[in-house]
Amino acid sequence: MGASDVYLRSKVPEDMYDTLQKFAEIRKLDRIGLVRDFNLFPEPTNLLTLERKYGDSLNHEDMYGVP
Repeated sequence: MGASDVYLRSKVPEDMYDTLQKFAEIRKLDRIGLVRDFNLFPEPTNLLTLERKYGDSLNHEDMYGVP
């Protein structure tokens, strides 16, 4: 997510902001049960939108660790 607009709250749609916030909270937790209890699983449609808008393509080095 190298796009700089994700850091500008006014430029990110509400659903994308919520999805990014959920990921930030998930990273802080150490048990999957807490993710469930706090309802932090993002909606699948929001994940697809997030990937399409802000995701980067993987190259060979990303996938296999060798240039």
